[in-house]
Amino acid sequence: MHVTALQFDIVWESPAENFATVEAMLGESPPPPGGIVVLPELFATGFSMNTAATMLAELPTHEFLTRIAKRYQTSILAGVAMTSDGAPRNMAVLVGPDGDVEFTYAKRNPFPPAGEPEVYAAGTQPGIFECCGKKCCVAICYDLRFDEIYNMAAAADVEMIFVIASFPAVRRDDWIRLLAERARQTRAHVIGCNRIGRDPNEAYAGDSVILDPAGQPLAEAGDRQTAIGANLG
Repeated sequence: MHVTALQFDIVWESPAENFATVEAMLGESPPPPGGIVVLPELFATGFSMNTAATMLAELPTHEFLTRIAKRYQTSILAGVAMTSDGAPRNMAVLVGPDGDVEFTYAKRNPFPPAGEPEVYAAGTQPGIFECCGKKCCVAICYDLRFDEIYNMAAAADVEMIFVIASFPAVRRDDWIRLLAERARQTRAHVIGCNRIGRDPNEAYAGDSVILDPAGQPLAEAGDRQTAIGANLG
């Protein structure tokens, strides 16, 4: 299974510009068919609490992901704002190569300092799914700090853990350390997909990475806009 993670500077509340960036990056580094492409948390708008903007992007984001998945015949795992059970939620959505939504996960731990729990309802279900014949788990940003998610993943014998994020530069050391710890804890490959750049509230250092089950890097993005990839069996 080939994994491609895109790290880029998300333009604040501008889906069209962010869609164009993703298209350009995939055009430069086309993912092989039958793999998975990973995009950061709330990739279409940035980590905005303005639901007037983020929820307006829901339909065009779905249409965009469907088109890209079909074009490259790949699965796409992306961070999106979606309405679920009547409430706005910060979610991860898996779109299959035929363009169908195959799985959704709502962030279990919205980030209190940003006021996220007052804007996006917390999820309650585990982020465990199957993709390309592999048992996987997805978590979103602040979820990285909560053991229960990774204990469930380990109990389910997951092979890959995806962490999509808008993890700020001020806590860069925590991002790097925790991803490696989660790999060793679960004995799974860990794919951390973060953003770079700035928004009105934070700066982001990137450091997207693909780790082996011992927490050793197989691919690293550093602080630049780039696609990283690895064949994980």
